[in-house]
Amino acid sequence: MAGIYIHIPYCKQACHYCNFHFSTDKGSINEFVEALLTEISLKAGAWQDEVFETIYFGGGTPSILSGNQIRSIIQALYNQYNISSNIEQTVECNPDDLSIALLKELKLCGFNRLSIGIQSFFDKHLQMMNRSHNQLQARNAIADASYAGFSNITIDLIYGLPDLSVDEWNKNLSIVQELQVPHLSCYSLTIEERTALAHFVKQNKMKPAEDDLTIKQYHSLLQWSKQNRINQYEISNFAKAGFESKHNSNYWNNQPYLGLGPSAHSYFQNTRTQNKPHNIQYIRRLLSGQLPEMTTELLSVKDTFNELLLTRLRTVNGLNRNQLLTFPKSYVDHVDALFPDFNKRGLIEYNQSNYVLTTEGQMLSDYIISSLFVTD
Repeated sequence: MAGIYIHIPYCKQACHYCNFHFSTDKGSINEFVEALLTEISLKAGAWQDEVFETIYFGGGTPSILSGNQIRSIIQALYNQYNISSNIEQTVECNPDDLSIALLKELKLCGFNRLSIGIQSFFDKHLQMMNRSHNQLQARNAIADASYAGFSNITIDLIYGLPDLSVDEWNKNLSIVQELQVPHLSCYSLTIEERTALAHFVKQNKMKPAEDDLTIKQYHSLLQWSKQNRINQYEISNFAKAGFESKHNSNYWNNQPYLGLGPSAHSYFQNTRTQNKPHNIQYIRRLLSGQLPEMTTELLSVKDTFNELLLTRLRTVNGLNRNQLLTFPKSYVDHVDALFPDFNKRGLIEYNQSNYVLTTEGQMLSDYIISSLFVTD
């Protein structure tokens, strides 16, 4: 099941925690769309044998584009690629962009799934993160999306924020249930280098949340999901039955995907490519008829093994041991040597031939998975 990812590298303003590639200078948007249409055309031949079952507009902020611009991109994809009749078509949106008129336009463009970047339902936390919306706009965006006919809606929330109490986090979750949102992605705040948040922490203008508090909020999330029958299917993702993200599941199941736009990644026939994250260079090369500058990596057996660990252990189904046995014995022996200690510490279980992270293991997933990586 192949997917298409479209990277729209523009935002109204920079969130204090974000280190993704984007620009707040929107002066080149028209040229960017023209360049993107060229990239769609230039790459179509190499993907002519694939049937695409997901399209995902990410960013940046895709909802910053006009309806006409979004429509032209979608038309180009449908004209030049083999798009399944059972397509999952997702667009990321900011709440303050979601007017009824835009929602209707997105419907007409074939989008059947919205990803709304809420992050919090408390204005003080939205302001701390430098989000462009307030809590009322967040609530209204979800209500308006439902009114416009979108039933498949996912929102993002962030826990582990400075000054976020457990009670406030639980209130965020209760609002999700109140608004009947069927899919939720929750992330622990990470202080990334070269972000405003990292600068504030370094200057002692902001104090990160205590680890114990962040862990309590994660446990509250798991308890809430069980009580409300919203199933966890990946460390950060929760959904009512039938509303799991097909596009993101592609990544975790090692399916091919085509990335279009600055900094977008593609994965095809054991090769990964990435467009260079530079808007102006991306535009110039494509408008001169050349493909964007890319880095290319042919994955080795070791790389493939480590990717299998990274992706499958993030899912609640875990990693099937039979998948490991297709790799060199020394790789399997490496995992077998480390498993007993992790198991004894209550971090990994062996369940029906699958290695599965426990709740405590999920909180330490980066450490556990990197420990299991083969490095030689």
